[in-house]
Amino acid sequence: VSVLVRLKSPKATTEKVASFVDMVQPGFGGQVRQNAPAIGLAISNPTLAGVDMTGDWYIAVFLSAEDPEPTVAFLIPATDAKAMKDGLGDGMHFVKHDKWGVYSEDEETIALIKTVMSGKEEHLDPDDEDAKAAAALFDQGDLSVYVNLAQIVDEYKDQITQAKEQLSQLLENAPAQAPDVPGLNPQALAKAAGKVIEQALAVVDESETLIVALSVSKQGIVIEEY
Repeated sequence: VSVLVRLKSPKATTEKVASFVDMVQPGFGGQVRQNAPAIGLAISNPTLAGVDMTGDWYIAVFLSAEDPEPTVAFLIPATDAKAMKDGLGDGMHFVKHDKWGVYSEDEETIALIKTVMSGKEEHLDPDDEDAKAAAALFDQGDLSVYVNLAQIVDEYKDQITQAKEQLSQLLENAPAQAPDVPGLNPQALAKAAGKVIEQALAVVDESETLIVALSVSKQGIVIEEY
């Protein structure tokens, strides 16, 4: 998986957001509660048929360098798996797993997820202290996003290499194309910019995971990153 989004208990989170909105603008929290069912559109289940609003929802995004369109899978807790499947309409491939309804428009993605369910493929499982800390933050947020940077960098390594070469060429040619401005040293500027870009690319190459967690309360909204 490239990106994993988790919405903690939509029912409870909606109430938190409504309470926060009421604090900012009294009376407007009711509109949040009233429009909450529209969230079904985000999981391709407009009527929320068979959906457990008290359990956590997950949306998995798979990126591939060979396909410009990302593949999306939904892992949604079900009160009635059959009703959930029927509520999705045609075009969705669906599988029930314990309390979960798992579905996607892409049949191969569902086949891949089935191999994880069966234990033939590894799932995301923290195996060191850094990973455990990241997982704890991911579980903490009302809305959390996990970005598998290592997978994305590996998937797009050819494009990243090409981008590095293009940037290097651009910086190399920049001094010759720079306007003649008194006191301006194009070579020094290009060298400084090169160092900044080099450090930024090193961060991309060496990073494994990005977690962003958003938590809502009556006191405010907190955004944490790891």
